[in-house]
Amino acid sequence: MKSNLQPKKTFEKAKLKNLTGIVPVLGSLSNLTNLKHTIAQAHSLNVRIIVVVDTNGTEISSNLKSLISTHRYSKQIIIGDFGGPGEARNAGLKHVETKYVAFWDADDLVKIENILKEINSIQEDFKFLVGNYSIVNSKTGRKTVVKSKKYLWKIQLILKPGLWRIVFATEFVKQHTFGTTKMGEDQVFLSKSEIFTSKNTTLSKLEFYDYHLNLSNQLTNQKNRFTHLNQSINEIITVYKIKPADQKKYIFLIIAKLKFTLYKNSLRLGKNQ
Repeated sequence: MKSNLQPKKTFEKAKLKNLTGIVPVLGSLSNLTNLKHTIAQAHSLNVRIIVVVDTNGTEISSNLKSLISTHRYSKQIIIGDFGGPGEARNAGLKHVETKYVAFWDADDLVKIENILKEINSIQEDFKFLVGNYSIVNSKTGRKTVVKSKKYLWKIQLILKPGLWRIVFATEFVKQHTFGTTKMGEDQVFLSKSEIFTSKNTTLSKLEFYDYHLNLSNQLTNQKNRFTHLNQSINEIITVYKIKPADQKKYIFLIIAKLKFTLYKNSLRLGKNQ
């Protein structure tokens, strides 16, 4: 797997906050409005951000080329043919030196100030910090706030497993890393972790993230989606077999949720054929 670490200005460690954000970006992505906003926030708040450009055998868009060549002081760029978001995150993880790390999507908006405020308010070290988020319909502008409720957050995380609302202890993530699947890789990762049974998980009352729906270039081809989801399910079943009993029930629910998603996609695929 080829990767090219582009030379950028060295970060001044003394001024950086204890957080790194990793953002995988498909090389063909042209709508970079939200990504630019995230980079600007990170720079103003002295948070390190690593943008991992996955060429995936395609040309890099002109907008992304422009972003790569400008504002070099505020971000680190890694370019390579990684073949999916999981491997792209792994490539970024190799360069993380901060105590905590988060994984954000290029087409969403991150509320970095809230994340930092929560990290700074916590007295003890944590493995997982789970924040609230909003679902934003980019066509209608409708915004729905989803709060991490004390007795429901685990179910919420299974139904909507986006890693973007979680801050992880870097040491923990580097022990597990991500798989090669192109869809459902976040659920595979969560099934390997002990987030559902860990006593070192903190819930925040603050919003960490705006998750955007109905953006262009966001959806995956349905036939590919079917293949990738199937692969993720098989990986999680393998994990399920070796996990302790207290974690099995959560992993079983992840498998059930993915199988239901796979079933819905098979129906859609049938209608489109």
